[in-house]
Order: sequence, then C-alpha cells, then structure tokens
Amino acid sequence: MQLRSSLQQVWKHPVSKTVIEMFFGQLLLFVDGLLVASLGLVSINAVGVTSMLLLSYGIIVYSIAIASANKVGKIVGENRSTELQKEAVVVQAFYLTSKISLVLGVMTLYFAPQLLEICRADPETVEQGSVYLCIVGGLYLLDALRIQAACSLRAVKEFNAPVWSAVWMNVVHFVLAPVALYGLNAGLKGAGWATVLSQSIGLLLLLRPLRRSYLGKIPWKWNWSVQRMLITLSWREIVRGAILRVTLVYYASAFFLYGPKAYEAFRIHEQFVHRSYVFLDAFVFALSPLVSTLYGKNNKEEDRKLVRLVTRMTLCVVGVMGSLGLLMWAGSDWIIGFYTDDPTTAVIAKQMFLTSAFWLPPFTCFCVLNGVLRSVEELSASMVIGILTSVVWMGSVILIQQMQWGVTALLISYVAFDMTRGSLVTGCFFTGWWRKKKRRH
Repeated sequence: MQLRSSLQQVWKHPVSKTVIEMFFGQLLLFVDGLLVASLGLVSINAVGVTSMLLLSYGIIVYSIAIASANKVGKIVGENRSTELQKEAVVVQAFYLTSKISLVLGVMTLYFAPQLLEICRADPETVEQGSVYLCIVGGLYLLDALRIQAACSLRAVKEFNAPVWSAVWMNVVHFVLAPVALYGLNAGLKGAGWATVLSQSIGLLLLLRPLRRSYLGKIPWKWNWSVQRMLITLSWREIVRGAILRVTLVYYASAFFLYGPKAYEAFRIHEQFVHRSYVFLDAFVFALSPLVSTLYGKNNKEEDRKLVRLVTRMTLCVVGVMGSLGLLMWAGSDWIIGFYTDDPTTAVIAKQMFLTSAFWLPPFTCFCVLNGVLRSVEELSASMVIGILTSVVWMGSVILIQQMQWGVTALLISYVAFDMTRGSLVTGCFFTGWWRKKKRRH
C-alpha cells in the first residue's frame, strides 16, 4: 500500500506539476529561437549556440540544486534532530549558486565572442550572437537563483509556486519579446532583455513561498562547512556534465563541416527533441526527493521498496520517451516543414529524427538511473561511466571527421554512445553496489 501510495504521489501530483514547470522554464529560449527566425538564419544560429552555452552553465547550477534537494530529502527521511537542518542546506546552496553564477556572468561579459568561437560559430554568428549572449549569459545569476529556488521548494513538496512562477514568467515574455523584436525593432538585443526581465519576474514570484518554507526560520549565516559538503556532493556530477557538454558542443560543431544546411538540420532536430526532455527532467526531479527520503530511512525493507519504485517508474518513463521518439519520427515532415522548406535540410533533419527513436530509450535509462544514483549518494560510479563514455565518443567523432565518413556516421556514433552509457548505469544500479556501500558506512 505504501509503495502504491508513492507511485500515485509521483504521477498524480509531483510529475504533472513539475512537467508544466519545466516546460515553461525551458520555453523562453525556444520562443526566442522562433521569434528571431524572421531575422534570418544567422540569428537562429546565434540563439541556438547561446542556448548550448547556457545549458553548459546549467550543468553546474542544476548539480548544486539537485544535491541540496537530495540532502533535504535525506534529512526528512532520517526524521531525527541533527545539527544540519534542511534550512541551513538551502541557504548555503543559495550562497554557493550566487558565487558561481556571478563568475560565469563576468566571464561571459568579457569573453562572449571567444565562447561563441569555441563552439565553431561562423564570424557573422559571433558578431550578432555576442550581444545576445552578453545579456542573457551575463545576467545568468537571475536564472540560476530561480532554478535553485524552484528545486528547494520541490524538495519540501511545494510544487504550486514553481509552476505559477514559470507560467507568469512566460506570460511576461510573450508580451515583451514581440514588442522588443517587432515593435521596437531591437533585434537580438531586444530578445535578450525580454528574456532577462521575464526571468527576474519568475525569481521574484518564488521569494515569498521560499521565505515561508525556509528562509524565515534561520539567520543568513555564511557556513563554509555546509558549502563544502554541497561541493563534495555535486563536483563529480559537474565534472561529468562538463566533459559531456564539451563533447556535445564538439559533436554539434562537427555538422558545420558539412555546410550550414547540415547544422541548420541539427538545430531544428535539437530544438524540437529538447522539448521532450521536459517530461524526463520533470520525472527525475519529482522522483529524486522520494528516493532520497526512502534512502534516508536506512533499512533493508525501505531499500527494497526503493528498488521496486525505481524499476517500475523507469520502465514507464522509458516507454513514454520511446513512444515520443517514434511519434517525432512519424511526424518529422510536418515538424521540419514548420522551420524550413529547403529539401537538403529536410532530408538530413529527417534522418536525425529517425535516429532519435533509437537513442531516446537508453538516454532515458541513463538520465533516470543517474539521478537515482545521486539520490542514494553513489557518486563516483556515475562520474566514471560518464567520463569514459564521453571521451570514447569524442574520439569516435574526431575519427569520423578525419575519415570523412559523413553525417550518418556521426548519428550512429551518438546512438552507440547512449546505448553504452545507459547499459552501464543500469547495471551499476541493479547490482546493488550502493546498498553495500551504505552498509559499510
């Protein structure tokens, strides 16, 4: 009965609301990409490359936010008085997120053109995209704090506030962005400021519920020991994510070698497929506090419930994501036609949608079980698997470029990469190594 109750809790309440929140949270840059389409292909590429860079920043921010949320869940699961209370964890997570995002913002302001060049953007894209990146990336602190606030509220099962924050953030953006682009003719600069102002509204709407749940209960004292603990819990995921992001950026830039149409096809595919990640990310965020709470109870029966919960939920979400992959391939002609009528671009993009039906299921396995391993504090195995598979994949991409095997070979390498890391993480969780490690501690 308790397991059934947990399943109902995930599907009926957390996942549905977190899906809505994540969808609206990721919608801003997607809408920018659609709105700037009237400005030409260069503007589309500028927003696309900027989105990739901001996703790289998000690896660090999300790693810290999830580490703090998992720690809060474990404290709740232990259900005993400890020196480390959940409020202290959240407050120090905000300090840590602020420091890191400020550094990222300053780096972006000074090195925006160089960052775009690293992504192999052409000179025209660098020239137009630098302004947009300076605005959205330079003020990344606002979005980083919004992400941390939303994760902290979800950790104590407060889902309504993040949802309404994300909804109103997009309502404001839907008003400001068209006015800036078409009314004021401000171009990418106007789109950037509309995005930043909308993110500010989203953050402001979370402050009151955050104060009610956490921040009004303890002083805002600086605590290095708690921040070091959060770094210890998140640095492996940051390293793994950073190496993966470098590999993904290199993989994306490889399509430039086959002409602008190949890269445009890649961006069309990525922009649409990334929307399917909303459900997956929401599921992982909703499941993590439940897993960490069961893990915190520290007994064999709860561990067995944890494994059963994860098994059923993983099979369910893999089925959903696999079905989405097939639907996207079946409807790829309509999707591509929404972006372009160029036949060469359409052929390449359709090939990419076909391969997504093969890599989405193992990719889903990896994302779900990697999140579960973080929740049960099995951190090293996930990092090793991620780094090794990313390095091998980058080597294969370099080989494909040297041998000039073409776009098809690049896509096959991506399928093989996701199948490999998905299989390894699945084996790591179901062998039960994390339970043996917990008993030793």
